[in-house]
Amino acid sequence: MNLELDNKSKKELVLFRDAELASYVDEKGLIKFAQSNEPRINYSPNPKDIDAEGKHKCLGIIIEFSSTNELIYSTDLTNNCWSNAHQITKKPENEVLNPAGELGDNKVISIIDLPGNDFHLIRQLIAHKNSSKKTVSIFVKKVENAGSKDFTIWAVGGVQIAVFSRKDWSFISGIAESTNVEYYPHNWVRLSATYSVNNNDIFFGTSEGSKSVYIGEKKKQFYLFGPQLEYLSTITSYIPTENKPRFRGTEIAYFDDVFYYGSFKVISQHIQVKSENYQQVSQLNNVLNGVTSRKKSVEIDSDVGKLVEFMVKKSFYARSRFYYRLILYSLPEKSENLIKLGIILLKQGWLAVFIDSYEQSTINNNQPKFYQNLAIHLSTQGLISEAVQCWAEAVECSKSFNQKFPNKEKFWESIWRELNEINPRKIDKYEAETNYKIGEIRDYFKNTSKYGIISLDRITDSDRQVLNNAGISLTNLKFIQADSIHQENIYINNFTEQSNFKLSELVNKRKDFEWPPLNYTRDFQQSIVETGYIYTLCPVTGKILRSNNSFAIDYSAFVYRFVGQEVFYLIVGQWDNCKLGVYFPKYDLVINMANELWKNLFQFPNAINELKTQAVMNHDIFLDYISSETVKPVVVVVGSSSILGHYLWQELGGLEYLYEAEILDRVDKFLMAPHNRLNIGKIFPEIPSEKLIVPQNEALFKFILKNNYLVVRVTEHYIRKGLESRINSAVIKTCSPSVLEKIEESRQSFPLLWINVREHNKSWVNQIDGYANIITKLSDKYPQIGVIIDGMLDTRNILEQIKSTLPDSIKTYNTLECKMDEVIAWSYAIDCYIAVVGSGLTFLTWLANKPGVAHANKIHLGQKIFWSDVRENIIEPVFIPEKLIYEDNPKHDLYKNYDFDWKIIYEEMVKIIEGLEDKKIAEKTKNIRKYKTKLQELNHRLDRIKESIVR
Repeated sequence: MNLELDNKSKKELVLFRDAELASYVDEKGLIKFAQSNEPRINYSPNPKDIDAEGKHKCLGIIIEFSSTNELIYSTDLTNNCWSNAHQITKKPENEVLNPAGELGDNKVISIIDLPGNDFHLIRQLIAHKNSSKKTVSIFVKKVENAGSKDFTIWAVGGVQIAVFSRKDWSFISGIAESTNVEYYPHNWVRLSATYSVNNNDIFFGTSEGSKSVYIGEKKKQFYLFGPQLEYLSTITSYIPTENKPRFRGTEIAYFDDVFYYGSFKVISQHIQVKSENYQQVSQLNNVLNGVTSRKKSVEIDSDVGKLVEFMVKKSFYARSRFYYRLILYSLPEKSENLIKLGIILLKQGWLAVFIDSYEQSTINNNQPKFYQNLAIHLSTQGLISEAVQCWAEAVECSKSFNQKFPNKEKFWESIWRELNEINPRKIDKYEAETNYKIGEIRDYFKNTSKYGIISLDRITDSDRQVLNNAGISLTNLKFIQADSIHQENIYINNFTEQSNFKLSELVNKRKDFEWPPLNYTRDFQQSIVETGYIYTLCPVTGKILRSNNSFAIDYSAFVYRFVGQEVFYLIVGQWDNCKLGVYFPKYDLVINMANELWKNLFQFPNAINELKTQAVMNHDIFLDYISSETVKPVVVVVGSSSILGHYLWQELGGLEYLYEAEILDRVDKFLMAPHNRLNIGKIFPEIPSEKLIVPQNEALFKFILKNNYLVVRVTEHYIRKGLESRINSAVIKTCSPSVLEKIEESRQSFPLLWINVREHNKSWVNQIDGYANIITKLSDKYPQIGVIIDGMLDTRNILEQIKSTLPDSIKTYNTLECKMDEVIAWSYAIDCYIAVVGSGLTFLTWLANKPGVAHANKIHLGQKIFWSDVRENIIEPVFIPEKLIYEDNPKHDLYKNYDFDWKIIYEEMVKIIEGLEDKKIAEKTKNIRKYKTKLQELNHRLDRIKESIVR
């Protein structure tokens, strides 16, 4: 609201805030602090908002909702609670003016990113209370003429909240639903980001564009001050903290018959003032301060009762209403005392005032019961007619209250039901809806939803009865589960006017994998790309249906909505993006049709609960999306899998399939998911840069709806030669000259051996001594041997210990500090390898196609069943036999450590290297023979020339 206080009325303002050190911005744009109940005259901090006298623009008296800064020691960033996360260091900057215009006390620090190829962040450990919206903020100032990096805010688990451009502080990337930049004097900005992901801990640091892993510059990058984390959907004024989180109370104010208070609906607002020197507060606040300072007392101070009674007698209607509301707000637990205070009004015939005041109070949550209790109290006071009137008010209130504020859980259920009608109507918005939090909705569906789950490959008699009662055909379900390009062609031609439409069959999909799950086709993905629709049958009638409505559970699971006899959803996902099941919302029934790989692993309840939560939270745009008749752009998602092998194998393999099938250009957009690791534009130069997109400011579910996208993950189970050549060419172009020079230098060694080390799990227990013994013994036989040591950054200590035991004559290189492009480039240079089964082996076999030995725990050794089927013309790794692996832990643990005799690998490596030598000798022999043949041809020609000369 936009009210002004002139000199006459400024003494009539009444303000209350139960908190000290609430901050505001003064006329110089600097942060200052007000005591409790002292109004905060707030000015714009932006240096551009300055008048001719050099004063910043006055915004008015700020009124804010309560908030808590959950981050401790925001006033001392050198405290140990702010730890260095990975490759960074921090330094106190006591000679740099902070946003309050002060020096010293370690309130400002600088951050320096170290040269390592890693994250560059400072961190505070914090456990989030729930998954509600949170807003994180911090004051940042870039160090001029120093670093060149951008600024990032992260949460634990690799969740990138927001990256801000160093150049202009614009938002670059992240899961933030909204971001904000406030400009302050001395080149400070306050950056904030609102997000809903339930991840612990907060990180601040440096970034390189949309990515936060890179080799640091060892330069000062940014000055930091005043970090803040709030459980609100927007930023509020800065709250300084020391050794514990700090609370700032809600402000409530009365002026000119208007009652101002902070709430979830209006978290922050200003009362405009003319007088920039306003310092006074009504003397009535003295009485108020006396009450609020004793608000834990048993009785409400009698002065307040006298005050209200006095105002009633003087007909100060608005003022008495304000004070009554204030007491309701300050002392909600004192219901009996509130009733006694209300009786003061009622005795004066002010029942209407009382009802109006109570109904508009901020804690109004049980009106009918309150009125009934009040009626009984009135009766004991001899106010029978008032008691009867008040009881009648309780009856009417029950009706209107239940209509205006329905049970929110029932409201969520009603939204979900309405969205799944065949012709859903627009859902009315209730006033209370704005207070709903996604965490509450998620918890509700998690705790109340009960799903019937039927496995399609294990139908029981009771299952058949359930299906019969719902009219669902088992035969139709089998066809929904099935997938073939011929079936897809039938479905498509049911809708197209073009006769004999056929999906591209330029590429033959392999169906002879040794591991059965790889032989299931996923031709529905191709239908989406080529036609803009996904097709299936109505489970009841068998009618062919199509849909262009897609929803994201997360980046690896998507749901497609169909309207047949009933609304139902087809769920697809996991790393192969296969059909997993069908969900019928009318019955809360799931048909599990996943293949043997996923039928016992995929958590249908979790996925459907998330679908319900997101649909209800975004019901307005959800309804617009499913009702839209406009063509939906087809968007292929790339980088969903957090596992590197599946990214290369399924996702990049899928893009190569689209290219070779000559349908890559049918895709309208390519959405870069968080785990996209390589430059897709360089690998596939056929894709225009404008087609590559990254979700901005919003969660994926909402991003898809607002942009009216139809999304699909295209997956393939075979790495063709074309993809390997693309990646090889792309990574070489991105490597720096210094890296390429080292790679070329390493090629002078023979054999050039790659070893893979691990630290955190699934590691070879005696890898330090084992690798050292293998390499040393090989060097006796092959003195020109060179070694490349590969691993994550946490293996640096292992690397150093291995190197320290090797002879000085052995040249070693490591990829620990390298970017992924460079690691791949190194893999092409080697002669052979010793590697752990997993992501580290993918570069060596599926891309570079080198010979070597693979080791792992017994569970991961099971991957040999498919490993050699993945790539065209692959050199099969030598897997250590399971019977030679020792495991201390008898439990079925996918990531347990293991051990074996290092001599097993040594013997295999000798065989491999001898084979490489034989190959080299064979190549040399072949070349010699070729040269001899050419020499003979030249001699024959020379003889003929001599003969012709003699003649």
